[in-house]
Amino acid sequence: MAVDKLLSALSKEISPASRPATEQDIILVVRKALDFSVPFVPVSGGHSTWSSIDKNGVVIDLSTYTGVAVNTTQDTATVRGGTLMKELQTALHPYKRFTGSGELVEVSQTQSPDLLWAIRGAGQFFGLVTELVIQTYPYALLGNEDGQRMCGTFIFPPEQIEAVSAAVQQIAENKDRVNAGHVMIVQAPPDLKQQVLFVAPQAFCSAAEAARLFQPLKDIGPIQEALVPSTFETHSDHLDWVGVKGEFKRFSQIGLKGWDTNNFKLLARLHSELVADCADAARSGYSVEWHSPCKSPRALNTSFGLEDVDYWLNVLNWYSDAANHGFVGKMDEKAQAAMRVGTEPHEFVAYTNTSRDGPIEFRYKGVERISRLQGLKRHYDPEGIFTREVL
Repeated sequence: MAVDKLLSALSKEISPASRPATEQDIILVVRKALDFSVPFVPVSGGHSTWSSIDKNGVVIDLSTYTGVAVNTTQDTATVRGGTLMKELQTALHPYKRFTGSGELVEVSQTQSPDLLWAIRGAGQFFGLVTELVIQTYPYALLGNEDGQRMCGTFIFPPEQIEAVSAAVQQIAENKDRVNAGHVMIVQAPPDLKQQVLFVAPQAFCSAAEAARLFQPLKDIGPIQEALVPSTFETHSDHLDWVGVKGEFKRFSQIGLKGWDTNNFKLLARLHSELVADCADAARSGYSVEWHSPCKSPRALNTSFGLEDVDYWLNVLNWYSDAANHGFVGKMDEKAQAAMRVGTEPHEFVAYTNTSRDGPIEFRYKGVERISRLQGLKRHYDPEGIFTREVL
């Protein structure tokens, strides 16, 4: 990475991209950008809405700063900032290890513990994290030696929405088997002319156990169904189709109080309206994601604070024509409003990584949490170099 080349590009007032190969390169680029009062944004996977900047700024592209070092003695993995999830999964698989939620560490419990607390949930507002040390756990804790989960696929016509809703709620609230999944409202490929309900439940268990757990969906009589295993290193492969670069894609998430069939039916009608009035957005999908309530105590204290939200609305907007920005965005807002019917505004939840719209109180719950974040922001980034969020 040539810093001179970066500075030359800055002087020409174009929008350059720096690709640092080492941690020192990253530090140097950030310092030079600050010296020249040039705004910048870091980019890792490149899917974030906020991973771009106009011609007056610089993109710090971490795609060449990658790598995973596994320490089996200490049960940790050190992950460089540009490493993609697939690369992390592949690196951990030979050691039969997986990562635990909430164990992302850049500073320590003893060194700047307040900053550590902030990074775990609001890290994008406090700095450019170059490296993570992540606690790992043996696959055996998942119930098998391969990190295997069972993934179901059940496809239904929209006319069966009430029966599907009842089955999904029964599975999601199962007290004997922890599970998760999505029930998606999408247009069926290849012609994208017919709306379908695509239910994708998953659980760490045997095929026989999964079949019993997902039986309520099978009993409805799906158009198509499948039950297949997935091991840890392939857990994210099902998202490859949507991860392709190009066109316009936006992903928003809001937390839900629970399952509400009437709201979900309204969501399906809004998706039909979206596709009918804007055929360009036919690849868009509205889905509800669920997670069985966690049975284990959460020992770590972080700024995230949304770990007990078990249901989420996911809105994927996907279209080609920039002229449709306004309409698609308005339908996104309608979808969120529909799923919040019956929820008081002070209970609204928005996922921290996919939203910077609306009040900060939607993303970080509680006066004490927000006050602490604001104090740490004033201490570590008073000028708002890493956005002015929480200032």
